[in-house]
Amino acid sequence: MKVLLSIAAVLAVTTTLAATAHADPNDAEFLQKIRDGMGLEVNDGPGLINEAHELCSELKKGTPYKTVVSTLFQGNGNLGPDGAAYFVSASAQAYCPELVAE
Repeated sequence: MKVLLSIAAVLAVTTTLAATAHADPNDAEFLQKIRDGMGLEVNDGPGLINEAHELCSELKKGTPYKTVVSTLFQGNGNLGPDGAAYFVSASAQAYCPELVAE
């Protein structure tokens, strides 16, 4: 799996929510979910959105959820395993909901 963007580089506690580069209606909801669920502010919304799409691409290729979470955690250890799982789940809910088990 391609090395994932460092989520730590695009999250910051004291910055404001960045505007998104494209107009997907899920973007604002996704970024708000990250802010609320992870207790962090976003300083690079487009970067997080791109990362979420990349995670969905991996899931759509058949990469197991646990593998995607593990890879994200390994590249972003400061997230912790729960933070990595939350980010992958939020990404899937926003951008590849067809893969989310009901």
